[in-house]
Parts: sequence; structure tokens; C-alpha cells
Amino acid sequence: MSIPRIAVCLLAGIPLLSATAVAQDYVAVGSSGVLVGIDAQTGCQTGSLPAIYGAAQINAMARRPSDGMLFFAGAWSAGVIPTLYQVDPANGYATGPSIPLTGLPVISIRGMAFDPSGVLFATNFASPYGELITIDETTGVCTLVGTMGWGIAVQALAWDEASGHLVGWDPGTAPSPPGPGLIHINPWNGSVVDPSLVDQCIDPNEVQGLTFDRDGKLISVGHAWWVQELNPATGQVLWTGSCQLTNYSLRGVEDVRPRTLQMTLEGSCPGQMQVKLRDGTANGQAAVAYSLGNNGFLVPPGRQCAGTLVQLSAPVTLLGIYGLDAQGAFTSGPLFVPANACGSVWVQAIDLVTCDQTAALQP
Repeated sequence: MSIPRIAVCLLAGIPLLSATAVAQDYVAVGSSGVLVGIDAQTGCQTGSLPAIYGAAQINAMARRPSDGMLFFAGAWSAGVIPTLYQVDPANGYATGPSIPLTGLPVISIRGMAFDPSGVLFATNFASPYGELITIDETTGVCTLVGTMGWGIAVQALAWDEASGHLVGWDPGTAPSPPGPGLIHINPWNGSVVDPSLVDQCIDPNEVQGLTFDRDGKLISVGHAWWVQELNPATGQVLWTGSCQLTNYSLRGVEDVRPRTLQMTLEGSCPGQMQVKLRDGTANGQAAVAYSLGNNGFLVPPGRQCAGTLVQLSAPVTLLGIYGLDAQGAFTSGPLFVPANACGSVWVQAIDLVTCDQTAALQP
């Protein structure tokens, strides 16, 4: 009796990603279950692994925010039951049994994404219109959120933190006009709320996997075998990787780099603005400060993260110390920023648990 490949790897302690994929920033999954490591700076392939044992018709992948575990699932086809798989991106090991998907009359997964609270959403191929569903990753039970009133085969899915919507790609399948392009989906009822439908890709089926990376860039993979960055508001291609990937028919992509504190400044200057933090230590604290320069400043002795070199310049003014939620996030109340601060003040945040720091930004 032959031993399944995945069992051999587990028994021998061999990671499921090849040694050449150690430095991967993104991990993509092919339709056969092959895993591909990708460098974020170049878009070039850093390694790959043959299909995980038993995987078939894989069509989507998602990264769980609480622990970084990867989940991927498949589309229905004759003789293949859509199944959910779980993999540890740190070593490529399967971390649990494969789970058949149940709960709906027809299950054919086309895209998946977790929201910040850990709910796993998916787009389901259904006629006449596609469905937005949730999947319980421990049981495989699928629950209908709502009918999208859009194309039957919305491919790819990603959570857009800025809008609080899911972002998907419509390849232009009937009955949705006019397609193809990027669409925004309401996570509460599955309706399409902002169909940008600006197609900047050569092949309507080019986008098969979407994710927002740790820097907030919307990254896509698909049939074109190139990694691309898309504008999340319009779907326009902003960047294309410098290397053509091996033709694995990639169906999902996720950023597996360690998460560190990120900051954005939202609003208009002069005027009301908000400080938004994400990817910090869960239930930790972060300090936000500002200065007139960005030439470097050592946090003085006696302070948390003493000795850490930040980008700000002395004198540094503390805006506040803020508690982060269970997802490591924080949003301030409205802050009035005067005209003389626009383009002259630098703002930076530091995670007071890990001492990781954000880039210094100007309002």
C-alpha cells in the first residue's frame, strides 16, 4: 500500500514548500493544489511544491488573521466534492483534516476571504446569480449570506479594510453587464455596492486570486501568470511583476509575511483627520507621536521601547497612547489638523509590545 505524500512529509518532518521557497512573501495556490512562493518586490517565483495529496479543482485561498493559517477550497466538478484544506504557511504542513463542504444545494467555491474578526466569506457559483456565503472552517458548513444579483461566477475575493467591503472580480459572465472588472460586495447581504468594472487586463479571466498585502496593496494572480497590483477603486493595473510565473493556473494568493504595525492618516488637511492603526499586537498598546522633522530620534531611557531609533526628530510630541483591539487595530476620533501642519509635520506610531514602528507619514 502506498503512503500518501502528505503523510510522508509529516512523518519525515519535510516542509510542504520547497527549500527554495523559504524567502517567499506571497504564497499562491494552483488549481491542482500546487503551492507557489512569490517575491513581493519582483513578482518572481521563489519555489514551488507539487500538489498536496488529494487536492483537486482548487479555486480559492484565504489567510486567517488570528494565526496566519491558509485555507483553500475547490469548485464542484464531476466526481470531486468541494473540500476545505488548512496549511501552515511557516512550514507548509497540513494542520488538520480535509473537510468536505456542506449546507447548500450547490457548492462551487470561486473566491474566499476572511474579515478582520475571522469570518470566512466565499463566493459560490450559482445560477442565475452568484452567492455570497460564509464557511465554518471547523465543520465545513456553508451558510448563505445573500444573492449578489450579479454574475454567476464572481472570481476571487479579498477584504477591503478601507471600505469595510469585500472586493471581487467579475470575469464578465452573463447575466452581469458589462464586465469584466472589479466589484465591491456588501458583507451583510451579498449585494454589489460599487461596480467599478474598469477592465485593464488582457484576459477577462486573468484575475483568479485577490488579496490585500500587509502594505495595503491589492495583489492579484490568475491565468496570465503574472503578479499584478490593482487599484482597489477602479481595478486598473498599477504594477506588473517582472517575471512570468510557471503555468499552474493560479487561483488564490495571500501575503504570508509577518504582520507589523501599520498606520494610515485619513481625512483632509487642513481639516478633520483620523489615525488608523492595524496589524499591531492584539490587545496591546501603541504610541502615536509627531515632530517637524524625520531625521531620527532615540526613545529615551525609562520609556517603553527605550533605545529604539524612530524616524521622527527631536523635539517629539506624544499625541497619545492607545489600546489596540483583539485584531491589533485602533481608529482615533476626528482630529483637527491646521493648515500649517499639512506637509510639514511627521506622524509615526510604535507598537509598545514589540517595538515595531510604522513609517512616518505627513498629513
